[in-house]
Amino acid sequence: MFYKRLQEKFFKLVNENDLFDKEITIKTRVLKPVEAIGNPDRDDFPLLKGKEVLMEAAFGKVKGQAYTDAPSEFSGPLKRIVDLELNDSRNRALFVAALNAVMRHRYNDLTTIHCKDNEPEVCAGKIVDFLRPLKPESVGLIGLQPAILEALVNFLRADNVFCVDRDEKNRGNKKFGVCIDDSVDLVRFLKKWTKKRYHLSFVCLRSSKFELLRKPVFW
Repeated sequence: MFYKRLQEKFFKLVNENDLFDKEITIKTRVLKPVEAIGNPDRDDFPLLKGKEVLMEAAFGKVKGQAYTDAPSEFSGPLKRIVDLELNDSRNRALFVAALNAVMRHRYNDLTTIHCKDNEPEVCAGKIVDFLRPLKPESVGLIGLQPAILEALVNFLRADNVFCVDRDEKNRGNKKFGVCIDDSVDLVRFLKKWTKKRYHLSFVCLRSSKFELLRKPVFW
């Protein structure tokens, strides 16, 4: 359902801006960690450990990126991206990278590429600033992003922060006092914490099960 709605909105965006029928080429390439995230002071980002890569779509003079564990390349008209079946990580990564690029083309003030150097800490601070007026009792982070997790812990304390991740080396370990849970059974995790108030997610390439949560979800 999530991806269906996303495709519908993307179709509308492309159609309203007369991009659907034009032969627009989008190139996607896999970035090296230093290209994707620069040289941050901290060394615990998944991109630096080779666990994930960023794909980059070039659309005219702008770019859009997407996390993935199934990198691939594409060159062709935008129509083919709009019509993709989003049933696997490869197609979802292509779609999201292209979507980000087109959104940046339409709305130039959007930031559609990954933070670099020490910008993740700035981004994490902005997330906390966004949540603060909402006064959440707890937050669940789906997909370990160290800078964001640390900021959430400083904001709410470790007992009120929950996190799942796909990396087997993280599961069962603690990060900033938070036990990293197993994200394989994402439905179980969502049901477990369904009474908690707020959840952040950075795994939309891989799952669309968040309708089960019936709680606010921020991407």
